[in-house]
Amino acid sequence: GIPDDVDVALYVGYFKQSKGPKRLVRTVEYVLERDDDIHFLIVGSGGSYDGYVRSTLAEYDAAHMAGWVDHDDLCDYYQQADVFLQTSNTEGLPNVVLESLYYGVPVVATDSGGEVIEYVTNIGDNYEELGQLLVDRDARVVFDELPEMATPEGNERRYRTVFGRIVDDH
Repeated sequence: GIPDDVDVALYVGYFKQSKGPKRLVRTVEYVLERDDDIHFLIVGSGGSYDGYVRSTLAEYDAAHMAGWVDHDDLCDYYQQADVFLQTSNTEGLPNVVLESLYYGVPVVATDSGGEVIEYVTNIGDNYEELGQLLVDRDARVVFDELPEMATPEGNERRYRTVFGRIVDDH
């Protein structure tokens, strides 16, 4: 139900406090009040804020709730996305950020207290800053490369190094 001529902002996550569900909702509301050329595709379910997220965003035609999606099928969602939104309060380096970069999707994120700021340029401290990045996405959102350590080749090298140490130590 998403028109072809709009941008898609993707969110993937569980609706618990640490994932920033209130910030997610406020960011979506902020953007949709200012921009009618973007739709939100929200993948996820569960957590103590599930009902809040669903009921609050139900009033917006441009907010699409996909519910739980098998991890093997997530690539289809990343490939539809023009930008990825990460709203976590506390999280080191969320897998969804690395997955987004892997699929070539620019990330707009919070500084969730970990390494995300080392890999993502588009950082907002609150829903207004995140929302404004999305509203001005064509002019302001930077695409960051997937860090080398997260590429299949980088992971293979790290695995061989770690495995080699373990074998050498025994």
